[in-house]
Amino acid sequence: MSNADQPLRYWLGDDDDPEQARFFVEALSARGWLAGDSTHWDAAWITPMPAPAVYQRLAPGQTINHIPGNNQITVKSALHQTLQTALRRWQNLPGHDPQAQWPSFLPATFNMPEDFAALQAAANTSPDSAWIVKPANAARGEGIYLTDSVAEVPQHSGWVVQRYLDQPHTLDGYKYVLRLYVLISSLEPLCIERFNEGSVKLASAPWDPAERDNVYAYLTNPDVNARNPDGGVTFLSLSAYAERLRQAGHDPERLMASIDAVIVQTVMAAASGMRERCAQAGIAPNQVYELLGLDCLIDANLKPWLLECNLSPSLEICADVATGGRAEHVMKKALVDDLLVRVGIVNEPSNATHQFKRLFPAADSPAYWSMLAAPSLIDQIAAQSALGHDWSPVYAPWQVEERYQQDGLKLVHTVTGEVFAPNATASWIWLQAASGMAADSIAAALVETVASDSAPSLGQARQEVWAVLGQWAQSGLLRQTEVNSRL
Repeated sequence: MSNADQPLRYWLGDDDDPEQARFFVEALSARGWLAGDSTHWDAAWITPMPAPAVYQRLAPGQTINHIPGNNQITVKSALHQTLQTALRRWQNLPGHDPQAQWPSFLPATFNMPEDFAALQAAANTSPDSAWIVKPANAARGEGIYLTDSVAEVPQHSGWVVQRYLDQPHTLDGYKYVLRLYVLISSLEPLCIERFNEGSVKLASAPWDPAERDNVYAYLTNPDVNARNPDGGVTFLSLSAYAERLRQAGHDPERLMASIDAVIVQTVMAAASGMRERCAQAGIAPNQVYELLGLDCLIDANLKPWLLECNLSPSLEICADVATGGRAEHVMKKALVDDLLVRVGIVNEPSNATHQFKRLFPAADSPAYWSMLAAPSLIDQIAAQSALGHDWSPVYAPWQVEERYQQDGLKLVHTVTGEVFAPNATASWIWLQAASGMAADSIAAALVETVASDSAPSLGQARQEVWAVLGQWAQSGLLRQTEVNSRL
């Protein structure tokens, strides 16, 4: 680690793709940073997920660009499982269908081989559906293909199958996917931001629903379309796309609001798991951040569908100058410049032409607060600042059976069978939470309940109550029940 009289240093790990780190290096070099090594560095930019040893050696003041546990959403085979688990937790909230089997923005998804029977049942129910088959942990469009028959699907591990969305919105007759750049700039308090610009990834052959064998017509990945001898990669910025929609009589602001909801819910689904992984590894939340690349397909009704959530989205320039490469360069450079400011690595951008929009915490989205599995006291401070009034979570029992025995209360997880044996104070806290009392109200009541000579301060009581409730919520014994709680 550098001290005050030494220059700051960056480290790229063992990255063999200098283009991916180009703008990171340029931004820091312009501010006097020097190249470091595995021992001497202040900020690391590593394209793949770092080895566990990198996190084990993480020293105070060092910042790294990946959050442990991000694979809950960045691995295709885990994304839908993470969202399904979150959906079950959200089903008691207003606006969520208690019978829903899938998040409304995610195509039906099946992991092989364990979900093959469910895939067959879905195919029998919808015999006209096509299915897109993807390697579970690949990138750059490799190995993806379409099929009309689930009998052709590999029945061994490492493959994911999704219902194919066969009615996409098109631009000039070409299918496209939106690439949104999403930044988890803070893990605690949770802060989710979207870069105001983005990319429109277009296929390089005209869309034809009957042409299932032409990857250049149904895949939009730039690495795939760069191989098309009759086409190539075309870059269109998100702002240019919005103007195209506006000229066609559509409302791009409404579409982006829908996309922002998809973004927040996707990150919310994994946030508590990422926090838990950091705590297990002894990593301070302010030492890590994550830039994600979310791919959304827009269907003919202008509804967004989440296809993938990518680790280390490409920062290379894919298009040439004639097809939008200059605009792509400007956008990606600004993206990294602004990112370094948002996560506190540098004080100000060198030439900020774009900015990140904070999606959470935000005053206009109070419903999101109840989607976080186990909010912390630090989250509460952010919530109250954003909402402009006091807020405290209200929980209800979930996936739990209460057993009263001679030696006290036992809580049994009805899914895992795990048994929890809270002490007397924790049992009392459980009973108050189960009756619908907000977390801070429980803390105030705890101070009043304990004998005056041993009563904790309100601050101590709040720490204990929030920690206990958070642990139970993280374990799946409690879930939030109210969109917004004013004390």
